[in-house]
Amino acid sequence: MPDDELLQRIRHFHHNAFPQYRAQFQALVQDGQHPTTLFIGCSDSRLLPYLLTGAGPPYRFPEGLIPAVLDLAIMARLTVAA
Repeated sequence: MPDDELLQRIRHFHHNAFPQYRAQFQALVQDGQHPTTLFIGCSDSRLLPYLLTGAGPPYRFPEGLIPAVLDLAIMARLTVAA
C-alpha cells in the first residue's frame, strides 16, 4: 500500500469514524484499560481477534506480535501447558 493511500485511510478514520467513537476513546484515556484475559491466537492477518471474541478496547490490547512481548521461557511454558 503506497504511503499516500495509508495517509488517506488515516484521514478517513479521523474525519469519518473517530467522531462517532470520540466519547469511547476519551473514556479510554481517562479510565485506562484493564483487560482480564490473555488471548493468544493465530497471527494470520485474515483472522481478526476482535471479531472472534467480540471484544475491543478496553477489553483487549491489539498486540499482534506476542513473541516480541513474551520471552522464550514463558512461550515454552505456554506450549507445554497447551
